[in-house]
Amino acid sequence: MLPPTTRAVFAHYMLGLTLNQTLSQWRHDITSAKNASIDGFALNIGAGDHFTLDSLHDAYDVAAEIGNFSLFLSFDFAAGAGPAVKWWNVSSVVALLREFKGEKAKYAVEGRPLVSTFEGVEFLDGWDAVREEAERGIYFVPLMGIAGQTSMSTTVDNAYQDALKGKTPDLQTFAKNWYSSSTTLWYDRLEHMLALQPAPDMVQIISDIIPTQVFPGSQHYVDGMDHSAFRTLLPYYIAAYKAGKRDIALPETMGDGGAVGWYRTTPDMEHCGDGGTVWGQGGTKSTKEGIHDSVNVVVITGRKKAVLTVSVGGEKKEFQIGKRTRELVQVMLSEFKGMGEVKIGLNGEESVGPAIVEVFCCAENGGGR
Repeated sequence: MLPPTTRAVFAHYMLGLTLNQTLSQWRHDITSAKNASIDGFALNIGAGDHFTLDSLHDAYDVAAEIGNFSLFLSFDFAAGAGPAVKWWNVSSVVALLREFKGEKAKYAVEGRPLVSTFEGVEFLDGWDAVREEAERGIYFVPLMGIAGQTSMSTTVDNAYQDALKGKTPDLQTFAKNWYSSSTTLWYDRLEHMLALQPAPDMVQIISDIIPTQVFPGSQHYVDGMDHSAFRTLLPYYIAAYKAGKRDIALPETMGDGGAVGWYRTTPDMEHCGDGGTVWGQGGTKSTKEGIHDSVNVVVITGRKKAVLTVSVGGEKKEFQIGKRTRELVQVMLSEFKGMGEVKIGLNGEESVGPAIVEVFCCAENGGGR
């Protein structure tokens, strides 16, 4: 394990979304991440994208220009043109490592460049050859095989740590054609990051909290629903993780604290079909059983107590929050008489979010109402 002073937090960054991305966009994304105390990007590289080299050079140039922000290559064996595993061979991997070995913004551990993967079990035998051909070797942290959970805990993380016996695991979960419990995922995993012992050497964030990282076709999930507020919590959690403590004084950038809220704008799941989506990878239960219609707010306070208010459709609920604490407040929509505009307030300062609207599902879409 690495000492606490060398712990680092990275955000997963899809290079495949950077076709025609400008230097200005790179500056915006890197600056946004750095201001949230993120140390760098894991640059996910799909196989065969013709713009890969140009985008990588732009990324390393801007990161070096901004300073104190690092990048590393993460080879994606599950995306790209053609069978990725055949395209990513030893020579192509080594060629990229050599291309960027001298970059100022390269992240290295004990003098060796950090290298990761997304999947790629079939390439396992190739990494010994990569180490031999890459000058000074590599610090290898692969991700091969993941599972969506129906409950959030550190059980899987601890099992990985026991199996790896001190080596660096890549602890991640994600959802594709099944639903992985996520109503409070952001808060849960940040808390797990502080609770897990021994603490992981590195943490990688997989989320669309970076401005330009939105997949084509998913805009309707994020347009008008800014995810950047999630970054508000990171300076505290990252500082605590690096300090090896569960409770620390608030970073100066957070003032007397803050609150971040999130919710679904179209609840009423009990009346709608699930489209065949199951809860958890390989699960048999409907995804509806893992979803809760609620307004969720995380509050972090400093030296003063705080008053949190949550309003839906003009009806307000009030909560007293103690000092020097972090707290998850969940308010079920069933506690409100109706739906409508959502307001979240902390000590009298309110933010307004998109309205929650009731959904009436058609029978052909699996609904009964």
